[in-house]
Formats: sequence, C-alpha cells, structure tokens
Amino acid sequence: MPDNGSFNSEATSTIPLELLGAIVDALAEDDLPSVKACCLTCRAFVPLCRKHIFSTIVLNQSFDNAYSPTADMFEHLILTNPTFAQYVRKIEYTILDIDVLETSLPWAFDQVAILESLSISYQSPRVQMLDWNCDLMESLGPSLLRLLRLPTLTHFGASKIKNFPAVELARCTNIQSLDLNNVHFQEQESFPAAYLPVQLRRYCHRHGSNISTRVLLRAQSADGLPIFDFSEVKKAFFVIDDGANPVLEELSRRMPNCVDVSIESVRQTIHPGQVSQLLTNCVGTLKTFTFEYFLNQENVDPLHGLVAELRALNGQNIIEGVTLKIGMHERIKCRLDEEWFKFDEVVTARGWPHLRSVWFKIEVSTYEIAQSKTQFENDLEALPTTHLKRLESRKDVDIRVEIKRTPILSY
Repeated sequence: MPDNGSFNSEATSTIPLELLGAIVDALAEDDLPSVKACCLTCRAFVPLCRKHIFSTIVLNQSFDNAYSPTADMFEHLILTNPTFAQYVRKIEYTILDIDVLETSLPWAFDQVAILESLSISYQSPRVQMLDWNCDLMESLGPSLLRLLRLPTLTHFGASKIKNFPAVELARCTNIQSLDLNNVHFQEQESFPAAYLPVQLRRYCHRHGSNISTRVLLRAQSADGLPIFDFSEVKKAFFVIDDGANPVLEELSRRMPNCVDVSIESVRQTIHPGQVSQLLTNCVGTLKTFTFEYFLNQENVDPLHGLVAELRALNGQNIIEGVTLKIGMHERIKCRLDEEWFKFDEVVTARGWPHLRSVWFKIEVSTYEIAQSKTQFENDLEALPTTHLKRLESRKDVDIRVEIKRTPILSY
C-alpha cells in the first residue's frame, strides 16, 4: 500500500505497536470515519484499522436516505480479498430474492471463521416471510447455519422467517443472546438427548414471536431436561399487545434474575396488571426498566395506565433507573394531566428507595425539522418544574426530558 499520508513507517516505528493499537481501538468506539482515514496514512496502521473497518458487515439495509452495502458488494470484497474475512465479527444481513443470483455468496460467508453476532431478516415486495425451505435457501441456508454453529458466536437474531429449524439453536450451546421477531419454527421438531442446555443471558421477544418463544420454553431433550435455560437471563425485551399473554407470563417466570427489562406496547391502552405481572417475577433483581410506545390517539395522557402498573411495585423493588420512550406525530394533540402528578408521587414514595434516574425520551415525527418548538414541546420540557416537582427536588435523582425530532420521509 502506498504511503500517501503525513505519517510514514519511520515515524511510527518509534511508537510501540501496542500503543498504536490502543489508540486506534479507542478511536473506533465512536469515530469509524477517522479510523478509515488512519488506514490510509501508513502501512503500520493497516492491520490495526482493518479489524475495525470490517468488523461489522451490514448488508441490504437502508437508513433514512442512505443505503448499506449489498450482498453483491460483500461477495466481490471477499472474492478479491479473502483475508478480509478474518476481521468480520458481526453480520447483519437482510435477505433479498435477488441474492439467489449471487452464486459465490455462500462461499464468501464460508470464509468467515470468528463471527460473534449474526442477525438475518427478510425483505420482499411479494411475500411477508421467508420460507427457510424455499429454493433461495438451498445454497444460502447451509452457509448461514454454518455461521450459526461457529463456537465464537454468542448472539443470533432472526426476523420474518418461517420454518426455521429450532433444533439448530439447540446445537449452539455457546449462544447467550437471542432476538426473535416474527419467526416461526419448523413443526414437530424433536431434540436429541445429548445436547447441553443453552444458557441464555439476553432474550428479545418481539412482535409475532409467541409461537417461537413457546417452542423454546417447552423444548426438552429425550431425557426430559429443558434445552433452553432462561434462569440466568439478565436483559430482556418484551413486546406486548392486547390483554394477557400466557407465553410472556411464563417467560417472565423463567427469568427470575433479570436486571434490565424493556417493554414495548403496540397499543396505547395498558390493561391492568399487563406490565406489573411481567416485572414482579424479577422485582428482587431488577435495576433498570424501560417502557416504550407510539402515541397515536388524540387527547390521551401519555402516561395513561402506566402509573397504576408502577404503583403495584411499591415497597418491593430495587429499581435504580426508569426510562419512558414515547413516540408521537407532531399533529397528535396530547394531554398532560393528573397522571404526571401521580407518577411524581409514586416514584418518590418510600417504595422506591433505590431510584436514581428518570429519563423521558420523546420522539416527535415531523415534516419540518427546522420549525420552532410547538407549545406542547415547551410544556414537555417544563415537566420537571410543573408536574414532577418532587422528583425535581430530589438531589439524589437525575431527571431528564429529551425531545428529538425525526423527519417524515415523503416520496
């Protein structure tokens, strides 16, 4: 590689390689573009930078107006530079129907040997879910399963896939984190007796995951032992819908040692006990709780129904942090009523002795990012001094109101 920067081999030779590596590692935590620039300065930086530049591979995804590399680009990269595969630690791959044309893509995936995280999803204008047994997966499926079986892999995520072989997860005793979103497993699967239990540390139960979660909860080897052990899960994410959910209730009972729980509601209405029942089973260990939803009804208080759920935890919790994430459209008219005063009263009572932070994250979808703040946004920012005076007066509690505007893309 030509030396076209301000550094050269002689200049960097006086700096210990370990120190250079530490500098690049620190820079890579929040400034990857600078790492890419460093890679062009001199030969000594190349291996130090490449391990960060190629550590995370995101394929076939879009972010606002930007697009990630495609599967075809990844295939070409590994075909021309096979050694780059040694740097890949995380793959987020959205499967497209056109990927069946990439005949060398399975080979490119096969070159990755030290993967730590694999997330696969599906996107198609024709069907909503990918059938794992379809023609597209005849060549691609075995390569993805090979990645799943790597002894270095600790996280697996899947979205919009049906007929996925759950028995493959049972073979991965190294898996610590599972993230399932609208995933259906193959029916009538049996699990061999020889498998060791999969000790999970993190579990995400997203939309449409009831069936798959129930399969994992009930999976037993031939000798009657559970295949998936949820007892040591420390971090959990649940999506709740209308009414009681027996699968989620059983799942929460199997997670008595959770430290961090996030719950997303797809409905504005919270049914009595819907949230508190999920938290009660781990109330003795729970330290941080996040609740999020999108507000889509007029003249509704954003905290409606939630305060009663938090009151049910009075006197028995060790929660240190509460975060409320509220999404809303700029044209939705909301109320800031008695529920905020009740919230202030509940979390400052003696039943919450360990509380140290309360964070309101409000995301407003808008067509005009640059416009001045609305009166409602001003009212939200003033909440600590108008509705949350007890919290505001507590010197040992950090209370924040963060309002973020996100653009509504129109085409």
